[in-house]
Amino acid sequence: MENQTENQPPQNFDPNAIFEQASTGRKFVLILAALCFGGIAMLTLNHLGFIFDGVSSNHEALLSKQMLWTINIGIGILGVILLAPKTIIPSIITGTITAIAITGSTILYLSLRENIYSLELIIPLLIGFFVGIKTYQITKKMTP
Repeated sequence: MENQTENQPPQNFDPNAIFEQASTGRKFVLILAALCFGGIAMLTLNHLGFIFDGVSSNHEALLSKQMLWTINIGIGILGVILLAPKTIIPSIITGTITAIAITGSTILYLSLRENIYSLELIIPLLIGFFVGIKTYQITKKMTP
C-alpha cells in the first residue's frame, strides 16, 4: 500500500478485514446500510405480492408503483451515503442507480417466476449491488 494513489483501490480488498477494523459505531452504520439495500428488495417483493407462501392472488399492494420507486430511491441514496459519507454527489448518483437496478431487476426476475425460494432473492439484489459498485467507481472518478 506504499505507492497507492487515492483513486486506486487497494490491491487486496478484504471486506471482512474492513468490517473487523471498523469502530463499533461504523459497524452499526455499515449494517444499517446493508439493511437499506435489503429493504429495497423486501418492499418490492411486498409490492408484487410475494409472501412466504408464494404468490397471493388477492394481494392488494401496500404502495403505488410511483411511491415504491420513490421510497426505494430514497432508501438507496441513504444506504450509499451511509457507506461513503464524504462523497455526497457520487453517493446520491450511485444510490439512485443502485435502487433502480435492485428494484428493476427484482421486478423483472420475479415477473418470470410463479414461486420463489428464499435463496433466489439474492440474485436481483446482487445484480443491483454490482451495478452500484461499478457506478460508484465511475462517478468517483468523474467528480472532484
